[in-house]
Amino acid sequence: MFPLYYTGIGPRSSNQDYYMSASCGAGILLAVADGVGGNNGGEIASKLAISTFYKSFCNLIEKNSIKEALELSMRSAHEALIRKGDTTSELKNMATTLTVAFIKNKQMYVVHAGDSRLYVIRGMGLKQLTMDDTEVNKLVSEGVLSKQEALVYPRKNILTNALGIKDGFTYQSKIFTVKPNDRVLILSDGFYQAITKKFFRDLALEEKEFSNYFFELVYKCQENGPKDNFTLVGVEIS
Repeated sequence: MFPLYYTGIGPRSSNQDYYMSASCGAGILLAVADGVGGNNGGEIASKLAISTFYKSFCNLIEKNSIKEALELSMRSAHEALIRKGDTTSELKNMATTLTVAFIKNKQMYVVHAGDSRLYVIRGMGLKQLTMDDTEVNKLVSEGVLSKQEALVYPRKNILTNALGIKDGFTYQSKIFTVKPNDRVLILSDGFYQAITKKFFRDLALEEKEFSNYFFELVYKCQENGPKDNFTLVGVEIS
């Protein structure tokens, strides 16, 4: 498996997205973080979260289960942001999304907080393994908004959860069995807001070479005009 990755600044003045593709614990570790817009230090938050997560996981994986190492590392990254914000006034309340996948022996372990996403494309289907921690998604799940109403909801980008928030931080954790030729994609909201799920799926049916598929997605995102930083990390399971 050879992961691919791309990040673009889009129309912003700086790139608050950050990504990781690394080997650790005899597996592949992939991640995307998106510094929360409007908060101080979004660019620093995303980098600090991923660097802290990586160091923690590589240490913990030797003596813990994969699931435990991932979840403890998520907490470590969250706490690192809070400590940094508490000791540096200009970084107070900085926050970030973080979506991580660790792939080893046909198992993919996922931890997630925020509104970056993880997609798995298999055959003729696309499965979103993460749930968006957003106000609009919460209202839809509670039946307050319909899916049609959600499309025009004015606060679609408001997060209900992210690393760095002091009250109520949580994360999603799951295990998914991967199969040969599955395509795993982790992406920031700037990327998936510019391209529909249908396009992700349809292009996969047309383009059998993963590297061509990956960079065609990047080209399409650029062509559609992303409204934010946009980041994509992906791999095809061998």
